[in-house]
Amino acid sequence: MPSYEWCYDAATGVTTETAAASLKAIHGWDIRDRLSELQMPVLVVSGDRDRSVPLETPVFQKQTIRNSQLCIIPGCAHIPHLENPDMFNMALKEFLTTPFPTANP
Repeated sequence: MPSYEWCYDAATGVTTETAAASLKAIHGWDIRDRLSELQMPVLVVSGDRDRSVPLETPVFQKQTIRNSQLCIIPGCAHIPHLENPDMFNMALKEFLTTPFPTANP
């Protein structure tokens, strides 16, 4: 993976204390019941080998967010934008350049 060294270097500065503080900060933070409030187009991206976030999560997000698209990038885990930037950028470009249908008032 081309970005492995960059990710490794970024992670070496993390201490046990900062990792624990980060996990404590997000513990209990759950906004799933508010996803349906999103009105703008959303691209949900996941890798098909992500062991941190199960595939059911991005599928749920796609089903819950009204104007959303789901992109599962094969062969990637938790950071598909770094693991396969070409495929990620292609999906993002398509998302950004394809007009979404607008609802009639």
